[in-house]
Amino acid sequence: MDKKIVTKDENEQEPYETPMEESLCKIFASFKIASNLIHVLHTSMIWDDFLKYHPFLDELYNFLEDQIDEIMEMLEQNGWTVPVSLEELLEESEVQELEWPITDITDQMKEVSGILGILEKVLQDGIIEAWKEEMMVEQNNLIDYQKFIKKMERKNRRSLWIK
Repeated sequence: MDKKIVTKDENEQEPYETPMEESLCKIFASFKIASNLIHVLHTSMIWDDFLKYHPFLDELYNFLEDQIDEIMEMLEQNGWTVPVSLEELLEESEVQELEWPITDITDQMKEVSGILGILEKVLQDGIIEAWKEEMMVEQNNLIDYQKFIKKMERKNRRSLWIK
């Protein structure tokens, strides 16, 4: 039995079909990496302030996981690529790995704040991309509508000439 040799070119990810797909993949990957980092911070807390911050990180982690599930469903429903390997996620994500260990609670909370800032920016970019895509659809619909009106006007003019 012959084995097929797979080259790197055959394994490379296809370009995205739309900017919206690319944007959702970036949001998904960023949320997934952020969720993982926050979960690690959540499970590694050992300081006196444990009871103060641990529930917050638990709630934040659960919130991110719910959003990840929703985004993954959107990607799958559209037949779009879902990054699944850690390598793909890190490549797509705006959130990157942290320098470990982070032993100070203040430093941990600064990292969480930084992660949330990155997620906010990724979401803003995604909203802008969705808006652009919606505007393109509306613009195309307007152009189609204008073409339809012109066609009807020409048709009406011709029918008036025939009478």
